[in-house]
Amino acid sequence: MIMVLILTIQFERYLLAVVVALKLTFVSFRYYHIRRLLESYSLFRDFKYLPDEATFEGQSPVLFESKKKPTGVLLIHGFSSTPQEFGILTDFLKNEGIPYYTPVLTGFGIDDVHLLETIKETDWLRDAINAYDIFSTNCEKVVVVGHSMGGVLACHIASKRKVDKLILTAPYLISKRSMILAKVY
Repeated sequence: MIMVLILTIQFERYLLAVVVALKLTFVSFRYYHIRRLLESYSLFRDFKYLPDEATFEGQSPVLFESKKKPTGVLLIHGFSSTPQEFGILTDFLKNEGIPYYTPVLTGFGIDDVHLLETIKETDWLRDAINAYDIFSTNCEKVVVVGHSMGGVLACHIASKRKVDKLILTAPYLISKRSMILAKVY
């Protein structure tokens, strides 16, 4: 296809060259989207769908309370994720008898992705504060862990409530207006 484009340009058949270029663009564009679709499918095929609940396995909030220690851990997942992303950490905390809470942010863990079109960032900010308020009634000190977008929500919690420790893993700290890294104080 590229060879035909070069030949048509050499023989000054510009109209044919434009048609061939458009066809080449269309084919490559279509191939790109099909490849991305297949890649995204491979990322999500491991989730077990539960049709009775219209959700996926592991998508519900997880609360583990233990009276052994006065410190608890609040875990906030990232964008398009679920509490299941903290699986290894929650297993460790449970074995150590440390209470933890991993809420599900509004719009995630359900089969209808159209809900994400109507959700605003204030919904997630409210979810994070509510999770802290619920969990902090059972613990004297709360450690907040946030991953990716959950890191931004964890920072929001820390700015509004008393947090013992703040742990951010791969936080999404980009300014919306200028798309540069935001300053963290």
